[in-house]
Amino acid sequence: SLPIPQSVEHLLRPKIDRLSSEARRTLMLLAVFQEAIEPRGVGAILGAERETCLGALEELTDAGILGWERERATVTHTLLRESVYANVSPARLSWLHGRVALYLRDHTENPPAGQLALHCHRAGLRSEALGYSLTAAEEAEESGGVQEAIQFLFMALEDCEDRDLET
Repeated sequence: SLPIPQSVEHLLRPKIDRLSSEARRTLMLLAVFQEAIEPRGVGAILGAERETCLGALEELTDAGILGWERERATVTHTLLRESVYANVSPARLSWLHGRVALYLRDHTENPPAGQLALHCHRAGLRSEALGYSLTAAEEAEESGGVQEAIQFLFMALEDCEDRDLET
């Protein structure tokens, strides 16, 4: 994706910097998750106590950063989510993607293979990412999503190459 314009970054950064550390941590997770999520999911992924999690979500809502869709929290604006994501350290991104992948796999019914592939890939979980990428490519092809299928096949190829380098 394209980089966030500096003028937008300058507008968003002060708002984010005023948040508590728990709210910033929660916002980072929401930027990685990319979908609307229930509060208990946020707590499960972050390993946060219920009150801490709810307090962070309320703070983000009061700041106008979160919106709610049927009791699920979501970042209100794509540029805001992308800006937060772009400013998360690589180590934290990898950890968060891994936590999201585990949550999707273990706590959701029929998680989409594409989401699992993406999160496993970005977490460096190459074996898991490979399997999910191939499944997602097949599903995309069957539904007529040729471009999406190609993207997942490229992801699978990267995961194969990374595994070959490790052995």
